[in-house]
Amino acid sequence: LSTADAENKRKNRKLYLLLDLDETLIVAKNLEKEPSHVPVGKPIVVQGRSTLRFDLIERPGLQHFLREVSKLFVVFMYTMGDEAYVRAVLDVIDPHGKNFAGGIACWKESEGRHHKYIERVVCDRSMALVVDDMMDYWTEDMPNFILTPPLRRRSGRRRPHAALRPA
Repeated sequence: LSTADAENKRKNRKLYLLLDLDETLIVAKNLEKEPSHVPVGKPIVVQGRSTLRFDLIERPGLQHFLREVSKLFVVFMYTMGDEAYVRAVLDVIDPHGKNFAGGIACWKESEGRHHKYIERVVCDRSMALVVDDMMDYWTEDMPNFILTPPLRRRSGRRRPHAALRPA
């Protein structure tokens, strides 16, 4: 399947782009853990074992970036967030389900949260590019890896985009 997938990508001139979620595409503050945090982004509610509320802030230019890369790549999200969290975030950043045509790989209880690997995505390793703010997760895939500055929310700011900057 991986070989057939790689041939299809070569034929259609599209490679896989694996994008990390947290601190690469968005920042989400858990409002239960930080009750004094003043929300500046979009509210999301995650229904899981308990109900959690987050303040979600997109990286500036995210929507334009996703539209453009989805023309050039088969875009895949790879995150250590659980499925309920990822669904809540996708309702905001990709409500029509157009930007992550490759699919979503999220954390599962049967897996650890300390390692990410291209093999989890059905594609030939030579056909994939990874963008993440943490290189430690991708030890086996460094030739495919591009490090991006982590996006962090600076406290004490009122304007969403002024509050965001690479660390």
